[in-house]
Amino acid sequence: MSLTAAATPAAKVILEVAEMNDLAVFPLPGVLIVGRPDWVDSAVSHLTSNESSPGDLISVRWPTGSTAAEVLALLLAAPARSKGSQVVTDLASIVPTTADAGRSDQVPSWLPHDIWTAGSLVAVDRRLAVELLLAQFRNALRRGTRLETLTARGGGVDSSDALGEAVSAPEGVLAWSALPTERPFTLAYPSGDGALAIRSALSKSHPRASIGMVKNQLLVNTTAENHRLAIATHWRAATGEPAAARQGNVGTVPVFDLQLVDKPAVEVLRQLAQAAGKSFQVDEAAESAGNTPVTLDAKKKTLQQLAQLVAEKAGLEVQWGDTDVIVRAR
Repeated sequence: MSLTAAATPAAKVILEVAEMNDLAVFPLPGVLIVGRPDWVDSAVSHLTSNESSPGDLISVRWPTGSTAAEVLALLLAAPARSKGSQVVTDLASIVPTTADAGRSDQVPSWLPHDIWTAGSLVAVDRRLAVELLLAQFRNALRRGTRLETLTARGGGVDSSDALGEAVSAPEGVLAWSALPTERPFTLAYPSGDGALAIRSALSKSHPRASIGMVKNQLLVNTTAENHRLAIATHWRAATGEPAAARQGNVGTVPVFDLQLVDKPAVEVLRQLAQAAGKSFQVDEAAESAGNTPVTLDAKKKTLQQLAQLVAEKAGLEVQWGDTDVIVRAR
């Protein structure tokens, strides 16, 4: 899944059903994580995968009765597939049956003996798939660990085999308790109506979220818990009507609440223009003043009124046209 693709009525339903059952959801490329909020936050915080550039994609499936070790062997050995490929690699084609004496050479022996129900992953980054498997045991990969080392033993977390004997995991596998918690990371959110709602939702977050704009995307650096709040806010905003449609339907201009703490004026003005579906220009003479940090707590204001308030605090003038917004120095 992705933040954009998930912004559908179906996503809103999934979110509501999860919240009714005290569960959390988190979209990752090709996967939607569902679980207890604390587990989801820890799992996502400890991922080392680069979500923005998945290159080694795999499509796999396994039957009920497979062990976690067999699934890991499948994830490690499955051939890479292109994103549009319909070919799915079955466990039986990679890992010999339990009766085959040769299976012990291919299946890692350090994972706990855990029996899984049938499952599949389609066009998922291999490293992300491995990390999600390890998260089931509250383990994670050390940064820089090569996946091929996971078939070796030595120096990692202690587990136990089917007979209860101690088994040492590879050095690149660490328990969550041995890793820093609440590690912030960056996600890109689509611009539009939801961007303003995200800014407002995160305005009082702790630790404070870092928010910037790059190529019409809202880049948010914060913890997994705060990202869950931002994702839920985006999904709910995206499933409603755009601002222009709301205005046409009810005959009144929509209003918004906006809370800002030391945000660059021109960045906020650009976001307001994008939310209104207008192009944005900054006069050269206004660029320096546009970096002025603005703090604002406005309630029930139109996008144009919010733009005027932000501009006034930064000593700027804003021309709010039908199709574009132009910012000039006073």
